[in-house]
Amino acid sequence: MDYTRRPSSGSEEDDRYMMITDDKKRKRMISNRESARRSRMKRQQHMQDLNTQILFYKNRRNEITQNISNFTQQLTAIENHNRIMQAQKEELKKRLEAAELVVSYLDAAKGYSMNTADEPWYNPWQPSQSMPIMTSAEFFQF
Repeated sequence: MDYTRRPSSGSEEDDRYMMITDDKKRKRMISNRESARRSRMKRQQHMQDLNTQILFYKNRRNEITQNISNFTQQLTAIENHNRIMQAQKEELKKRLEAAELVVSYLDAAKGYSMNTADEPWYNPWQPSQSMPIMTSAEFFQF
């Protein structure tokens, strides 16, 4: 029997058609409600996932900001230390120039020139062949 067409005669057939139609409507309504419920659950889960991501990225941003702050502090400390070392270098350079000037005056007063390049005290940063470097363990032997 074809239920898609509405019969034109008979109350029995009309009642049966209405029951079938009502049954189809009821099933469709139940299906639509179930689909809407699944859709709401998916949307709620999606919102929870987005909120979790927001929290994760906020925490990550805070970590990165803290790291940047730490690196900036370290950079500032290194730059300050570098400035101090540059000033010390300039001071030592001036002292060396003054010592060279004193040595040249002394040499001129004595009437002879001393070869300061051969003196270990004059270039302490260059190891000398005549004077071995003493380690701390050798220094404190009894």
